Amino acid sequence: MRTKIVKNKTNIEWPGGFELYNRARKLLKTNLWNILTLFVGYFFVYLITSQLMNRFAVVNKVVKLTKNQNVTVAEIRNYPIFILLTLFLFLVLNLFNLMIYFYGFKNSESKSVEISDVFRSVKKYYLRFLGTAVIGIIFFFINIILLSTVLTLIASISTVGISVLIALIVLFAEVYLLLPRFILVYSLILQENLGIIDSFKQSWKMTKPHLTKLQMYLLAGITWGVLAFILAVTVIGIPVAIYILMFVLTSPALLYNFIKSQN
Repeated sequence: MRTKIVKNKTNIEWPGGFELYNRARKLLKTNLWNILTLFVGYFFVYLITSQLMNRFAVVNKVVKLTKNQNVTVAEIRNYPIFILLTLFLFLVLNLFNLMIYFYGFKNSESKSVEISDVFRSVKKYYLRFLGTAVIGIIFFFINIILLSTVLTLIASISTVGISVLIALIVLFAEVYLLLPRFILVYSLILQENLGIIDSFKQSWKMTKPHLTKLQMYLLAGITWGVLAFILAVTVIGIPVAIYILMFVLTSPALLYNFIKSQN
């Protein structure tokens, strides 16, 4: 007599967008000081690069708007240095982003890892992260050009109100229908060692049944992001803003783990 073995699939219940961030916050303690060190390190790199930019590449000019109101605008005076410094900051930002993503997965495994070990582990993924970021930037600029062209055409035959409404509809469609489908790209590069194109394809496939959940996750992330921005503007709230960004940027690991468990 044959015995049929039935494998039970364990389905992890969706905790909700805000709760997912809350779990990422609780897991921060695993690598809190290492992640904070990365944030501080990137801040100093950004600060030094900004100072170099202001000294060698950009000049601030005062422009008169009205009789009683002036505004300071930045004008590029040395394009080669400006491009080099911007490129350098972009490269450093992507390395920072890659290491933060990696820490998110280590937090989810409750494993403490030193920064030097993280760097050695992630350097092989760096070019793919960089390529993905470049694709994102290209898409962004193409989107801006297309949106501007469409709005210009609409504005020539309709009112400003209708043009703004259409712009908002397009932005809503992109943020809530398109962006969620590619939200796993970085995680797939790290966890499944996929190439750039394959990670986009796999993300599109894996996220299809979970669009509503991903929209909830993005909405919660936008809320935390706005709160962090408001706190950062107050200056005194910068430490809290950094803390918020730490668990927001490490949360994609938990999102990937959930969706992976459902597939």
